[in-house]
Amino acid sequence: MDGYKRSLEYIQDYINIHGLRIWQKQVSSIINENVNKEISLRKGISLYGPSIGFMRCLARQIAQLIDARLSVYITSALRGSI
Repeated sequence: MDGYKRSLEYIQDYINIHGLRIWQKQVSSIINENVNKEISLRKGISLYGPSIGFMRCLARQIAQLIDARLSVYITSALRGSI
């Protein structure tokens, strides 16, 4: 996925597109779609069951990629404007 993001950033100036905005919208769309699928599958099923859903896998991957000792959470003043 990082390769696709870098490619969009690289070509955005040449073909006059907003590559980062496209990237963010698509990733957001993928996450929202998978969350909605997970919600529809879990209706009536305990959220604490043994199944591993999309969001749990995503959270696990993010936790593996960051170092909590070096990371800082900063809220965005532009939330919802993209």
